[in-house]
Amino acid sequence: MINWWHKDNIEPFWSKESITSLNFQLEEASADQDFDKWTKLGYMDQSSRLTGLECDMKKKQPTWTSRLIDWFETTYEVRDTGVNYFKMLTDTVLPVHIDSFTKYRTIFNCEQSDCVRVIVFPFDWESGHYFEIKDFAITNWSAGDYVVWQGEVPHMAANMGVTPRYSIQLTGHF
Repeated sequence: MINWWHKDNIEPFWSKESITSLNFQLEEASADQDFDKWTKLGYMDQSSRLTGLECDMKKKQPTWTSRLIDWFETTYEVRDTGVNYFKMLTDTVLPVHIDSFTKYRTIFNCEQSDCVRVIVFPFDWESGHYFEIKDFAITNWSAGDYVVWQGEVPHMAANMGVTPRYSIQLTGHF
């Protein structure tokens, strides 16, 4: 099992408006999300409060998305990049989980261990916004900070603040 991760920064080239104005909607949660387990642990059984809102590749995305894809594929030598934008409202929690990349792996016929994911924080951190990876808490980020990992790495996200928490998710494979 490959499970490395690290933090870094990309110089922001996007505007706040280009992200906050996207058509965010509640999408059907991935089949690999273990809602029953999370409910038994005490998380509320409301999918919008466990996942957040999404603007995926099926919707109109900013024109500069291709620039972000080029950066990701060049920096990490991956291909077939997919991009999703996320908006977590107040009281939204995505409990600790490991991405199985089920749909992505089916489309691109690749192994979980070959999948690479980046979460970019497009705006400066605000109180109550949280990300955790392999038991390492990440807060106080600056616009453009990101976390990247390969394979089976446990992580979680939450918004316990009073402002929406935005992130950009890129997925590719070797």
